[in-house]
Amino acid sequence: MDNKTERKHYIDIARGVAIILVVMGHAVNEYSLNSEPLEKIIYSFHMPLFFIISGLVFRVKDGDTFPAFLKKRSKGLMLPYLLFAALITLANIAQSVILKAPSAFFDLLKTKSGIIYTLLLTNHGAFSNLWFLPSMLVAQALLFIVLKYVKNKYAAAALCFLPSIAVIFISPKISLPLCFESAVVSVMYLYAGVLANKTKFVEKSKYAKLIIFAVIFALYSAIYLTKMYELRLSYYEVQFGSPLLFLATSFSGSMLVIELSYIIKHCKILELLGRYSLYIFGFHYIIQNALRIALDFLNINIGDILTLIITTVLNLLICTALAVVWVKIKNKMRSKND
Repeated sequence: MDNKTERKHYIDIARGVAIILVVMGHAVNEYSLNSEPLEKIIYSFHMPLFFIISGLVFRVKDGDTFPAFLKKRSKGLMLPYLLFAALITLANIAQSVILKAPSAFFDLLKTKSGIIYTLLLTNHGAFSNLWFLPSMLVAQALLFIVLKYVKNKYAAAALCFLPSIAVIFISPKISLPLCFESAVVSVMYLYAGVLANKTKFVEKSKYAKLIIFAVIFALYSAIYLTKMYELRLSYYEVQFGSPLLFLATSFSGSMLVIELSYIIKHCKILELLGRYSLYIFGFHYIIQNALRIALDFLNINIGDILTLIITTVLNLLICTALAVVWVKIKNKMRSKND
């Protein structure tokens, strides 16, 4: 197997692990489970993991132009955003009509500030749970500019790392258009992925690094858990509580998953989840809410770890099926247009 093929497999596996963590982390919140330690551990690195993985496959070619790049990435990220936003709106309409319950979603859209925040794609808008997509778009655009036009590698590294670290330490309570504040943080992780790819970092001394990252992650996670009740941790709201702890767990946890994925090399289930991770990310909010409503209707207790596992598996199965169907429909529509 050549290195290119191998790299594609391990990246899909890592994405698969990442999307499982996303769904599970959101489920803990959705079902109000008494699993704060698990939630803190997941949230300490699962979003940086996504950005580092994206950095591993990020390319800026000599002939690339910024307008062409921006057009391509906008299509790849914001068209799904519009799809998911439409589905979330329809789901909230259905929920309001069927359950006849108050809707925080529509209450927000009844306010002037709520409408503005939503139109500007901020983390306080009606579709704030889709923040990852505009944040990824802006972060990739910023990284493209740096890699394309900053020729000195040290200056490029400084531009990618220093603003991100500054935002993490300041943790400003702001809400900018296109989730710009979280995008600034994300540039650092994207660039870390680019560096890892250039230096073939993942492929070198993989077992030794796996142990090192596991020890670092376990150590700092233990410290995190002892302080968890006094720490505010939210990537999309750029609230990091303890910046040094977050930096340690975000990098060590992310690299631990990536190194482990490289060692595994093949896992069809994780690779499938990884390939459809974008659509699973968008669909899982709706399915998760529907599962909660169904469990409430059936009067099933949703306060234990077993329920978390079952609902996470169901959510992933349903979302993957929806993603497969949607991609097939999209490909048929594309072939007809061609």
